[in-house]
Amino acid sequence: MTPFPIANILRASAAREIHATDCPGELRLTATGEALDIQAAGDGDKPKTFSGVVYNGGPMNLEGFYRPVIVDLVGMKVAGKEFPVLQHHDPTRIVGHTTAIPVEPHRVGVQGVISGTGEAAKEVLGNARNRFPWQLSLGASVGKLVRIDEGEKVSVNGKSFTGPVLVARKTTLGEISFVPRGADSQTSATVAATQNRSTTMPIELTAEEKSRRDEIRELCAAGDHRDIEAKAVDEGWDRDRAELEILRAEKSDWDLQQLRGSRPDVHPTLSARGGPADRDTLEAAVLLHGGFDRIAEEQLGERAAEAGRSLQCRSLLDIFAAACRSAGHQPKNTHDLIRAAFSTASLSGVLGDSANKIVLDTYRAFPSVAKKIARKLSAKDFKTHTGYRLTGDSELEKVAATGELKYGSLDEDSFTYSVDTYGKMFGITRQNIINDNANVFYQVPQKIGRGAALRLERLFWTLVLANTGSFFSAANGNYITGAATALDSDALGTAVVTMMQQTDADGHPVNVTPKYLVVPPELKVTADKLWQSTNLVAGGGNTDDTVLAANVHGGKYEPLATPYLSNAAYVGNSALAWYLVGSPADVSPFGVAFLNGAEQPIVEEVDQPAEFLGKLWRGYTDIGVCQIDHRGAVKAKGEA
Repeated sequence: MTPFPIANILRASAAREIHATDCPGELRLTATGEALDIQAAGDGDKPKTFSGVVYNGGPMNLEGFYRPVIVDLVGMKVAGKEFPVLQHHDPTRIVGHTTAIPVEPHRVGVQGVISGTGEAAKEVLGNARNRFPWQLSLGASVGKLVRIDEGEKVSVNGKSFTGPVLVARKTTLGEISFVPRGADSQTSATVAATQNRSTTMPIELTAEEKSRRDEIRELCAAGDHRDIEAKAVDEGWDRDRAELEILRAEKSDWDLQQLRGSRPDVHPTLSARGGPADRDTLEAAVLLHGGFDRIAEEQLGERAAEAGRSLQCRSLLDIFAAACRSAGHQPKNTHDLIRAAFSTASLSGVLGDSANKIVLDTYRAFPSVAKKIARKLSAKDFKTHTGYRLTGDSELEKVAATGELKYGSLDEDSFTYSVDTYGKMFGITRQNIINDNANVFYQVPQKIGRGAALRLERLFWTLVLANTGSFFSAANGNYITGAATALDSDALGTAVVTMMQQTDADGHPVNVTPKYLVVPPELKVTADKLWQSTNLVAGGGNTDDTVLAANVHGGKYEPLATPYLSNAAYVGNSALAWYLVGSPADVSPFGVAFLNGAEQPIVEEVDQPAEFLGKLWRGYTDIGVCQIDHRGAVKAKGEA
């Protein structure tokens, strides 16, 4: 049994009966029971009473949930006995109130009074007199939901169930409602009419029939096609038949209004400015809406950027409407707009391309020290690859008069590397789109771009500080310790000499030129002074005296500060140690590898699971790091 993340359920739920409450971490759960009885209370002028079973303790197929839900009655909190009784869980449609809610080990009962005086109460009573099979439904906020995976067993309400199911372990009763059709297809509703008459009319629906009706209801609700819904349910239409009839009806409405010289009654946002837009214009509109004007102009051009501005898209729905117009669609409402926009060939690609541009821009803007001092490598797959250093047996030799060339050896000058994949998923829900919560779409690609850069930096400095195989050591001639290695002009001079004295296997100079001075944050100011200052100021024998000396290191070794060197989370960290590194184009000490040489992270659209109502993208990068040649860097321990 594993806890199920509440946020995922909120995101996945599309049902009207299941929605977020004002309390974080809760959601509205609707469960329906089996029997309902409405009776006269004696005098015709007195309120009528009702009683019934709200929940029978078994699994329910609820809209918006990808598996059956069981409410654990042990964990149900019922504070008091009087709760509002509504119609369709609508707080404006008051039917009455409860007088008792007996919670038994296997079911939840209810007794109450139809004390309402409005239309809802009158409709419940009037329909009951005509033998309408009302059912009762409970509205409860859920504090804890547990997922039971396939094959797992769980004991709830005195019964044993086998997954996949969801168990609502903690719930708080909020209200009771009269509904025409409930969530428990294995039970039936019994309604007894008033006026001293009692008639039973059971309703039993199979799971397949309930699923068919729910699909039809969802289709028809978007365009308020109640007449089509009633006919589809009565005549047993499938989803395809119902959708075809809806399309025909909407086309007829459109044609009729065109003949009358009027426009269809569409969502205000659907009348966004501008005419049909090409792909670059739509992509520019997406970037401009997110505040990425510079990216739009640099990567799409001024023409596309200006065209994107002319659309005047002030929300995500405006962008969706522009995509629909470009594809020749004229949706009637928000639901149709979102569905039609994502069905176009352009919108998904536009959003994905925009996300890729944001990712790349963020990735490039990250102040990476690793990419500056390491050689870039390419891996054609995820296997271990072999690379070769430029030192050792690489010096060319004189060709004899016979023209014969000697063979060089690469075996001793090789190193290995490989890449792995790192990634995350992000999505934009239907709720985010309608609420124009643009941060969800725009900020996550930024996080992916920055996250890819952070991952590379973390891998790189973990390798450097681990000093695998004594990469920095006295034996390799690239590690200076002891007194006078604290960073200053003299210590830096010692490091320069150490690096330039590096030799190949035959004892000949490698001739490495120092280029970067890499330091922890604690030494950044000192490193900057060694780079920028024309003169160094030192105290004489008297502390009041000053001695001016030329800074021989000025402008020679570019300072690069990185927090990883002194971070306590990394083995080998130090606030005193510093490094002198050569050019990665010459003798590089380290390498960073990318799959097929593609450095930028990738964003791709993926098919969303049934429980996710929206669109999903994944961001990932294929990277690796390695040690190449110890002669390309010198480490100073930094001791005073």
